[in-house]
Amino acid sequence: MTLTANVTSPGPTPTGSVTFTSGSATLGTVDLSGGSAAYTTSSFTTVGAQTIAVSYSGDANTQASSASLNLVVNAAFTLAPDGGANTTLTVNAGQTVSAPINVTGAPGFSGQVTFACSGLPANTNCSFSPATINLSGTPAVPTLLSVNTAAGAAVSQQRLGLSAYGLAFAGLILFWPARHKGTRIWALLFCAIGFVTLGLNGCSKGSGPAPPAQTPTGTYSFTVVATSGSVKTQSAYTLVVQ
Repeated sequence: MTLTANVTSPGPTPTGSVTFTSGSATLGTVDLSGGSAAYTTSSFTTVGAQTIAVSYSGDANTQASSASLNLVVNAAFTLAPDGGANTTLTVNAGQTVSAPINVTGAPGFSGQVTFACSGLPANTNCSFSPATINLSGTPAVPTLLSVNTAAGAAVSQQRLGLSAYGLAFAGLILFWPARHKGTRIWALLFCAIGFVTLGLNGCSKGSGPAPPAQTPTGTYSFTVVATSGSVKTQSAYTLVVQ
């Protein structure tokens, strides 16, 4: 895109420079040539309506002046759910939920696009397949968003299960025929030693890997961000963890 400023005067042709700004950001400063200054940019990174201010510095014969124009910048590419896909994803903790996304370029746009997520809850991550796509013009290119959640391991339940099996085994030993009395005593002794060992291991600090943290239940807003060079496009999604 090229922004052109023409500075006129009833006297000599104005000289000096023109500065183009958008909000608080200076886009560029260009010297006048024949009373005209043109600023060319390959893309604007901020999508939507914005005001471009043009300021002329003035010279010995012409006073400084300024003007502005309203500019609407369309996205270089857009994200949209594929077909009837929803932007609200519901999943049980520990499982994965997926949603297809179509990426469509603006006329004349071409480039490589990568993806990321922001705003996901703790112990949650996302992935895309493919992770990188190539856009060329308006044909839509698909990718698949997958959100992976975590479920904490019920360590106490595992230990309770081991204890239950041990108690059941001990009960069988108690009803062992009387002629195996000596064997029964030794078996009970081994069971007792086993339970003590299990208890010590369970209470010992750092005895094993910590159980994985669980994705907390709730409703969360997160953003899918697509990036191509300095250009970014994003789309809002909702994750419901049950």
